[in-house]
Amino acid sequence: MKHVIAIGLSLVVFDLGWSQETSNSCEVMMVETLDVEGPEESAIMQSFAPATEFLASVYDDKTDIVRTVEGRKIQAVLCERADVIPTLRDFQILATGIPMALSTDFDASDSPSITIYFKSDKFHSVVKGPEMSETDQTRLDDAMSVFNLQPHGLGEK
Repeated sequence: MKHVIAIGLSLVVFDLGWSQETSNSCEVMMVETLDVEGPEESAIMQSFAPATEFLASVYDDKTDIVRTVEGRKIQAVLCERADVIPTLRDFQILATGIPMALSTDFDASDSPSITIYFKSDKFHSVVKGPEMSETDQTRLDDAMSVFNLQPHGLGEK
């Protein structure tokens, strides 16, 4: 029975374009302000958790989007992958309004990264790291154009 379920889940995950490998390479970031004693009255602490539950909720339209981890609001989704150009599958993550950062290696200061966020009624991107090739810049521009044409409900009141 477990094998049948595992096979069925693998097919569903494949059809959704999301995989365990994808979730293993993504984390959610939470930011918390801490009260401290001394000259500084507060400090900011970032914490990270696997994005598995968040991503599962994003790609399952029958559940509510997970927006907190242990009571702390998710501030960003960070995913490491070989190709940092966002894909149409990333749109569902972005449509939550939570910024997404893509990098080949977040621990290496010289690795490429792209952060995508929604502000002033459109999606924006910030590129850091080595200069992009003309082809990759065109791919990013195309992806951003497609994201900005999609219905998402962000910014509506």
